[in-house]
Amino acid sequence: SSGINAEYGGVMRNHRDSEEVVEGAVQALWSLTTEDENIEIMKEQNVVGMIVQAMERHIASPRVVKSSCQTIEGIVDAGEDVGMQLISAGEGGPKIPIILKALQQHDSNQEVVEAMCELMCTMSEQDNLAEELASYPLVFTLLQSAISEFPRIEEITERASMAIESLRAVRDV
Repeated sequence: SSGINAEYGGVMRNHRDSEEVVEGAVQALWSLTTEDENIEIMKEQNVVGMIVQAMERHIASPRVVKSSCQTIEGIVDAGEDVGMQLISAGEGGPKIPIILKALQQHDSNQEVVEAMCELMCTMSEQDNLAEELASYPLVFTLLQSAISEFPRIEEITERASMAIESLRAVRDV
């Protein structure tokens, strides 16, 4: 499994223009987030950065954006230190603005919004990530928009409300 980046990175580099291949590779990475040893390797290999690059390249694709949110959420949920790669400006610059821009383009797509709310909720539960996330006013706009766009979808309204509450608490300290 130390070939995670080599394998999926190669697939995502060699076929980076193919939305279907990239989506499949990102989903396959998501399925690997349940094993701690995979998370360690993903951290070492900066898989988060690779996924954000894929999201940026396929920003118009709701399927790639949704899968990317789900996979990043799985990685962040498994280890806060891996999530820190989202805020280190390292390779490719800051990642959160790219994610927010992608989400903004799909703010009326229920599946993308659901994945976004889940990701924002998970990020807002981790101090350093929550602080960084709360520094972007667009996050609050997107979460409020999710609630008003999908008022009857409990997964969205609950997650968005929880994220807003956590982020406000961090911001207002």
